[in-house]
Amino acid sequence: MTLRPLRLQESLLPALLLASLLLAAGCGAPPPSRPPLSTAYSIARDGYLHYRVPAGWFDVTADSQAHGNAIWLLRSDYAATITVNEIRIDSVAREEIRPQGLIPLARLTMFLSSKDKGALLQRPPEEFQMQGHACCSYELFVPSTGDILRTILLDSGEKVYAVSALRTGGANKAADLAAVQMEFLEALKW
Repeated sequence: MTLRPLRLQESLLPALLLASLLLAAGCGAPPPSRPPLSTAYSIARDGYLHYRVPAGWFDVTADSQAHGNAIWLLRSDYAATITVNEIRIDSVAREEIRPQGLIPLARLTMFLSSKDKGALLQRPPEEFQMQGHACCSYELFVPSTGDILRTILLDSGEKVYAVSALRTGGANKAADLAAVQMEFLEALKW
């Protein structure tokens, strides 16, 4: 009688082993893939930022029509752009940003971006930290065109930049563009 329970346990051993292997394999799934960036860094027009270009995008910063942008990237299907522009603020405004954060500046840039387009606020300004630097993001939606503009203000310590990602007519693809914008932002160097 002592052999029978032993045989039962031995017959369950392969099944238990298989179940634990399947469970371990499911837990070891890789995290969602992030958009790859070029290995080489380029230098922004202002000479302050160094950036990498996302795969499937091309850099039009050197184009004569990009003269107002520190960085201008265009997706290969022409349906999305990422621009980086310095927000020039004087010393008085800089002193106000320190205690109040970037939300008042985000509200001002949000108003300037939306006033002529009839844009609606899709996501209100929200502050966060990236690589030890203050950031603030917001998102606008233009109902007449379906365009989505997601802007992240980045305080580098010396300068404040607006990193804007525009997706034309693509409310359903906004999450993809947000992932590319964040990957681009995380790779910035100054």
